[in-house]
Amino acid sequence: MHVLVIGAGPTGLALAVMLARDGNRVTVLERDAGPPPGGGEAAWESWPRPGVGQFRHPHLLLPAVFRTLRTELPEVLDELTGMGLRQGNLLEGALRSGVLDGPRAGDERFTMMDVRRPLFEAALDTVAGRTAGVTVRRRTAVRALLAGRERAPRQPHVAGVVTADGEAVFADLVVDAAGRDSPVGRMLRELGAPGPVEERDETGFLAYTRYFRAGPGTEPGVPPWPSTHYESVSTVSCAGDAGIRSVPAGTGRCGHCVASRRGTRCCACSPPSPAGPEEDGPSPGSSPCRECRGGTGASSWTGGPWPRES
Repeated sequence: MHVLVIGAGPTGLALAVMLARDGNRVTVLERDAGPPPGGGEAAWESWPRPGVGQFRHPHLLLPAVFRTLRTELPEVLDELTGMGLRQGNLLEGALRSGVLDGPRAGDERFTMMDVRRPLFEAALDTVAGRTAGVTVRRRTAVRALLAGRERAPRQPHVAGVVTADGEAVFADLVVDAAGRDSPVGRMLRELGAPGPVEERDETGFLAYTRYFRAGPGTEPGVPPWPSTHYESVSTVSCAGDAGIRSVPAGTGRCGHCVASRRGTRCCACSPPSPAGPEEDGPSPGSSPCRECRGGTGASSWTGGPWPRES
């Protein structure tokens, strides 16, 4: 069977590898470029990924994901280990602070990992690239779905896609792995299908992240309870891969409040700082804040900085 996967993020690449190992031929179409050569740090430093708004925020892969990787895709964990992956356990904080009465058999099922997403995707891309039966086509956006012969009365059957360049790519099965901003729902409705049921609500949640790199021969320190809540801001301290510690800060208020304290204007009302990628300023394309929109709406910026020596 030929399977076409739209989107080469973690879900799309992991699915492609597992389907290929079951004997299927898999083609993955991705609108963004692939990781640059040079390993994990090169991916972190110079991989543009405009299709993923949260690309430079930390990613906590919970125990179910970690178990799936360990069982189905151990090579991905091997790649990440070579990049400095640090495994953790959700019970560490409670054990260190004495809330729990000590480790117990079975605690390993809570093993997880915190990783910078560019490194995670680079590891998946490496494994997919050497898996027989998987073809990943980068810089190939999907424009529309192709309708085949109906298999149920008055229900369009998807037989493939049309790329942005006008190429028709046929498949026995098309899988949407394009993420929360996937255009596939709209494309299904254009074919006459009802499309998926979608529920969206703008929360006004705003997130900033700063990364710190531990000195040579040291490990980044993380408090027993990584979450700290203040009146208007919550922070999380995470020890990630290769001696990196991330500190995301989230607020439910409009971004103008945070941006003003940093001496800048709100997310969408001014361009990013000319200081370059070291500056964790607002990303272009965000929604204007409540103040700058005259009291309507809230900012919804997602972005992140680059690692800094500390």
